[in-house]
Amino acid sequence: MDKVLLITMPFSFAHSPAIGISLLRSALRKRGVACDVRYLQFPLASKIGLDLYFRFAQFAPRAMVGEWLFAHHLFDDQLPTPQRYVDDILRQHPDAINKNLIAQLPGLRALTGPYLDACVEAVPWEQYAVVGFSSTFAQNTASLALAQRVKEIWPDKVIVFGGANCEGEMGIELHRQFPFVDYVCSGESDLLFPALIERLASGGEVDDLPGLIYRRNGETISNGTHAPPIFDLDALPLPDYDDYFTQLEESDLTLDPAEMRLPMETSRGCWWGAKSQCIFCGLNKDTLSYRSKSSKRALEEFAYLARRYPTIKYVDVSDKILDVRYFRDVVPGLIERDLGLNIFYFVKTNLSQEQVRLLRQAGIRRIQPGIESLDSDILQIMRKGCTTTQNVQLLKWGGELGLEVIWNFIAGFPGEDPAAYQHMAEMIPALVHLQPPAGEAGQVRLDRFSPYFQEPEAYGMLNVRPTQAYRYVYPFPEESLARLACYFDFDYADDRQPERYTRVLNEAIEKWRSLTDSGSLLSLHSDGRLTLYDTRPSARQREIVLVGMAKAVYDYCDEGQTLPAVLRHLKQIGEPHEAADVLVMLNALVEVRAMLHADDRYLSLAIPMDEPARGFIDSFVAALTTSGST
Repeated sequence: MDKVLLITMPFSFAHSPAIGISLLRSALRKRGVACDVRYLQFPLASKIGLDLYFRFAQFAPRAMVGEWLFAHHLFDDQLPTPQRYVDDILRQHPDAINKNLIAQLPGLRALTGPYLDACVEAVPWEQYAVVGFSSTFAQNTASLALAQRVKEIWPDKVIVFGGANCEGEMGIELHRQFPFVDYVCSGESDLLFPALIERLASGGEVDDLPGLIYRRNGETISNGTHAPPIFDLDALPLPDYDDYFTQLEESDLTLDPAEMRLPMETSRGCWWGAKSQCIFCGLNKDTLSYRSKSSKRALEEFAYLARRYPTIKYVDVSDKILDVRYFRDVVPGLIERDLGLNIFYFVKTNLSQEQVRLLRQAGIRRIQPGIESLDSDILQIMRKGCTTTQNVQLLKWGGELGLEVIWNFIAGFPGEDPAAYQHMAEMIPALVHLQPPAGEAGQVRLDRFSPYFQEPEAYGMLNVRPTQAYRYVYPFPEESLARLACYFDFDYADDRQPERYTRVLNEAIEKWRSLTDSGSLLSLHSDGRLTLYDTRPSARQREIVLVGMAKAVYDYCDEGQTLPAVLRHLKQIGEPHEAADVLVMLNALVEVRAMLHADDRYLSLAIPMDEPARGFIDSFVAALTTSGST
């Protein structure tokens, strides 16, 4: 067989290679099949600028700007006018797009035709028998538009689609609506796609390949909704990103290595979701089961990336959640190897302080713990399995230990108490010395495969329909859009309007994020005292000195503690006190915003400065000694 070509189109991120097709490239080459990967987003990102390109890559869920930009190449005048798209969609999402960008859209849309022409000219299509497109998030219409052109010019080319936009019913409908797509791979295609290539090369039948969608006598046939999940992740090849770096160097793009990311995976599925899937989580049930690589393989892969691509120090692990067993071997192994990487992981918030410390030492310096609210009742509705106290506690420990904690608010859950948003807004002045959320509280989405999607009416969601922007991207009947869509709109059974009651929280978030100097709340032990130094704008007392019982309690509440637990601790250290006296002291510290009271627990909010202070003193003394000073 001639070569296989795997393509990633706009609006896949430009600052990172694609892990899925890179794994497929390695798998095919291992089987003796020649395969190339083309990053065709580079020319467009170079033309419109990285900042603008990145914004379009982020617009997938509701505005779907990236998809709209290419849709007219597929459907000509079958779509509503551009002005209607602007009025009906973009102006309804002022947070996603501004007037200046709206003014640029006609010119940007006009660029897509010459861009597709350039893609056709740039690739030596005659070398390839099979052309595969990876479609995730805002990549569908660009991929389809190029695939259509390729098929028209070279009808003998076999066109294959795969990726998140092709899972289950979405893949079936995509295949049905676009006859120039020969095959669609649904689900984890690590084994399915190479098997398809081998069958095509040998002329064998494909009707026994689970997860494959194909055409027979003009009719779309599906061999099950998903390919079986891969359980032996150690058997997967190492990803090969060489094509990415070669093409990046040949392109007009200039990327700062500090902004570039190497993708990696050490697990698939979600161990928490397998027990209690978050209510809005769009992982499908076939791939929800948790599987992780052995510690030996995970460490080998980290070392491989560090060795093969030494100029890139940032590694983004795509796992949905960190395997807690990795604290026994992978995390210590990373500490021992000291690879010089800055690693990102999704984690759960219920980490201990020691675990957070180990992450930092291992080079896992960026985490996303899925905080998403600071109200325990709303977190319970979400099925997050965490509390307000745990979330704030992790933010505090992240600040103390130098971890970047990436987090955000999600709002609008059916059954949530609107008053919770006023309470969270009132909480924020005590938290401004911690890392703020990425943005304002976003409206909860109804994603395909989520528990909300499976039983919307049971959760108070009515009139579920594809997100409105789909109607401006695909001129299909409503029932077809419902099969093709990943994101859905809905009405609340109780007619609630979250945008009204979340306004107070969003105003507090905006103020938090706009602070040029959010100040600090620091603690320092000295001469048997604990002194709190508060320079936050919300400070009610700039300096607080704690001694005796108060000092012992504040230290103990570095992790959130209940009043009974505090009383037991005081008794254990030989300083028993009456509950009423301790409660007065705790509430006084809450009043001056030095502590947080939530979930019947008290949490100290100050960032300890003892270790940095000792380090500074030791360095200062060492410098004096070296210089011969006294």
